[in-house]
Amino acid sequence: MKNIKTLLLIVGMLSTSITAYAEDYALIKSYPLLGDMKTLSQQQVTIEEMKNLIKEENKDTKKLKKLEKQFNQVLIGLAHGDKEQKLKGTNISELRTKLSNIQNLSNRIKTDTSLAELSMQIEELNELYKKSYLRYKQRSILSSIVKRHMHQTKTSDQQLVTLNFMK
Repeated sequence: MKNIKTLLLIVGMLSTSITAYAEDYALIKSYPLLGDMKTLSQQQVTIEEMKNLIKEENKDTKKLKKLEKQFNQVLIGLAHGDKEQKLKGTNISELRTKLSNIQNLSNRIKTDTSLAELSMQIEELNELYKKSYLRYKQRSILSSIVKRHMHQTKTSDQQLVTLNFMK
């Protein structure tokens, strides 16, 4: 009898966790900064392009200026939002501080060394976005569990009221 109860408990927990995962997946996909994270990862490509242009003998200064302008516009969009670029912006102080530091670094004269440092800073910012995403994911899962529990409690109360009424 004890083994059957244990088995039923394990099966119940597994089915609940699978259902919770399916419900939470929709919440996780709605992370508001997901597009910003994707755009940030594209900034690494822009930095690589700028590095390559700087290394060339006959530098295409127009293209370099265009990439710099694009890079800075994305940084501003990541910090404050930009509908045209589909960037939400952020109020998370840790992210905004890092973005400000990157903007300051980006405004300095571009050399291969400064671009390497800029690339490292972008990677650190990317890690901060990932941490924010994980916190959002944890909060959404916890919220889902609480809502599910509250729903189950209400259902149990309704069943008890119905049983009492039937008596």
